[in-house]
Amino acid sequence: MTPINIILQQLKNPTMACKTAVFEEDYVDEDYQDEFAAFYSRAFKRYPHRCTRIHFFADSIPPRTKTGLRKYRKSYLGFVILRPTDLQRVGRTILKSPIQLQHCRYITCQAEFSAHIYGDKFTICAMPFIQQDTQVGACAQASLWMLARYMSQRFNCREFLPSEINALAKANMALGRSLPAESGLTAIQILDALQGMGFPAIMYSRENIDPCSRHIEVPFPETGTTQQERALSKELQRTAKLADIAYRYIESGLPVILGTSDHAIVAIGHSYDHAATHATVAIQRIPSFFINNDNTGPYQEMPLFTRVPHQLSFLDVRTVIAVVPPEVTLKGEEAEWMATECIAQVLEEKPDPSKDEKLKDILPLVRPELGPWLHQRECRTYLIRSVHLQQEIRIGMKLKKIPRTVGEKMLTLDYPKYVWVTEISSPELLNKANKEHRRCLGCVIVDSTAPSRTAGVIVMHFADLFLAQDRDDPNESVRAVFINSTPFKHR
Repeated sequence: MTPINIILQQLKNPTMACKTAVFEEDYVDEDYQDEFAAFYSRAFKRYPHRCTRIHFFADSIPPRTKTGLRKYRKSYLGFVILRPTDLQRVGRTILKSPIQLQHCRYITCQAEFSAHIYGDKFTICAMPFIQQDTQVGACAQASLWMLARYMSQRFNCREFLPSEINALAKANMALGRSLPAESGLTAIQILDALQGMGFPAIMYSRENIDPCSRHIEVPFPETGTTQQERALSKELQRTAKLADIAYRYIESGLPVILGTSDHAIVAIGHSYDHAATHATVAIQRIPSFFINNDNTGPYQEMPLFTRVPHQLSFLDVRTVIAVVPPEVTLKGEEAEWMATECIAQVLEEKPDPSKDEKLKDILPLVRPELGPWLHQRECRTYLIRSVHLQQEIRIGMKLKKIPRTVGEKMLTLDYPKYVWVTEISSPELLNKANKEHRRCLGCVIVDSTAPSRTAGVIVMHFADLFLAQDRDDPNESVRAVFINSTPFKHR
């Protein structure tokens, strides 16, 4: 199905239940104006230079209503711009997510956008979408535009127009003529474009992923009696490693560009399986990602380890390109390694050097329920601005979900602008259908500017144990025990 058909289908679904469409004719769209100046104004055929914008509402609005639209703000679903071109006519699209099962399906990459109708402002939380215009940009340019437009709203970055993105991508490696842009971009050209836009990016490829995320090799081992079986299990392991890496950035609200052998898409969210009782790593709880695919439409589901007819699968992904804020130099998988190493070292400590008992032996004696939770641990890691983390701590203290003694200690620490947070939990604490009932056994906060394989942990609160480390002097640390302060609510 084409993007416009998918969009119309989503608008008909009960989660959207669109009842009214308002047409805005002769709309001046900045992105199409840029495309028009770059290509269509030079064509022999005379193309219109204005578009049609269609606004959608969940309420039934009487015909001929104009100045009274403001009272329907709460039912606003967003808009679609139709370009007056021969092909790929879906332009800038800002639509509310049709995915509303909030306990198991999440669109983590959303920002607030606005539109004006007769002077009234309408806002919507969404992930931008655009269909590739092969005259000015192919699928990779469309993915770059979606990512850049989201970043401009979420992180106050500047907006980039389609022809700018195309020029940045081909500035160092043209590989042919610039326009029309029907040929796709290489991974290197995508990285060049992101660098030119001021978005530091990290690329992971299937061919070079083996040394990464070694913890994935236990639940996804290389097995089989024949060479073909071993090769298939190895490819599944590589798929799990790529998905595991992508998940951390998606969970952080950072869109990820996924590249197949001939296509590029943007991952913007994920589903969640609360019943994965045998999960030992976070990615085993993620059956699928949600993507914006310029070929098929916004908010599409992509299964990770299975194939579904007429659906793209993560098994086809060859590269993962993650974008991080410029202040962040530590990769997500390295931050998680620091966090798990910190937990492992603490549990191996002997409170009394004259005895053989370690903390992992003593904690279950003090609190018997900790035993199985300590034995099977799962990690979930995400990036967050430190001011937002502190706001969440304050809210947790106010709602009595975080003990005041723990919260005050965490609030008074110094943090860099961004921190990596690793939540440690277990199946018994996570296997709840209602997300409000999912809990963590602890969390570790890691310095996002720390060099890899160093002691980058700032603070640990895990199994009633508290550890705050001085980043300037690792030998100086604050230790405390807060009985019954864990588990706490899963973010």
